[in-house]
Amino acid sequence: MIDHIVQYLQCPHCSEPLSRRDSSLECGSRHAFDIAKQGYVSLIRHSSRKFSGDTAEMIAARGELFASGHYAPIQEAVSNAATHHVSSSVAAPVVADIGAGSGDYLRPILDSLPGATGIGLDVSKPAARRLSRAHPRVGAVVADVWDSLPIRDNTVDIALSVFAPRNVAETARILVPQGKWIIVTPRHDHLRELTMIEGVVTVDGRKQQRLADTLKAQFEQVETTAVEERLTLTLHDAELLLAMGPTAHHLDASERRTAISDAMAAAGSEANLDITLAVDISVFVTAS
Repeated sequence: MIDHIVQYLQCPHCSEPLSRRDSSLECGSRHAFDIAKQGYVSLIRHSSRKFSGDTAEMIAARGELFASGHYAPIQEAVSNAATHHVSSSVAAPVVADIGAGSGDYLRPILDSLPGATGIGLDVSKPAARRLSRAHPRVGAVVADVWDSLPIRDNTVDIALSVFAPRNVAETARILVPQGKWIIVTPRHDHLRELTMIEGVVTVDGRKQQRLADTLKAQFEQVETTAVEERLTLTLHDAELLLAMGPTAHHLDASERRTAISDAMAAAGSEANLDITLAVDISVFVTAS
């Protein structure tokens, strides 16, 4: 899919447009970037931070958990928001998922928008490998979302940030006038049955207010929708949930299993654990 998105990409070094040359992308200043055999391209500057993102194990855990359908309510709500807010006058919208992971949220949007093209950005190469296979209309790019994004000015109709870092200035730059930014953030009680466990990453209770304060100079908030579900997870599924997120950087597999077993015992269950899924899906528009 790199050929389908190259018209929207720019060189991370000089910001010149990129074009395809054999098995690489190249700009007018002759900066060249090889296209990996798995189908993605890395557009990270040498000066970028040395952060590799999610590991192959984290990506595999996420793929297995999403396949079970537990996160389908969030996927559906994000897809509905994108479909509702894309301009009816745009026949072939461009959707950029910034911090896309494996493309689990981008894929349903492309399914619901047959004319859309998806650009997935993530710093993780294991994520990019899966992302390149997520959908026929997805192009996978390895990029540092805290750095300048390798996307041309005013080319993106819908941007996504789902449980991902948010680069406000760069997202404003790549969006078309009146473009929409869909941001998913955890509510204070998201996964509360697990965040009470020592070592599990917790949620900042002021996250939504901090989000609005950070964006208000360049974006206007259109709406916020709350998604709340109760999930019943097996021990294995609960392990996957911790293994796919930031807690995996703090607790090893044995520690995660012990923590979940303790949570189940505290809840009076040996087989399942009821978990709260609670997120806000906020839509912002570029300020006039």
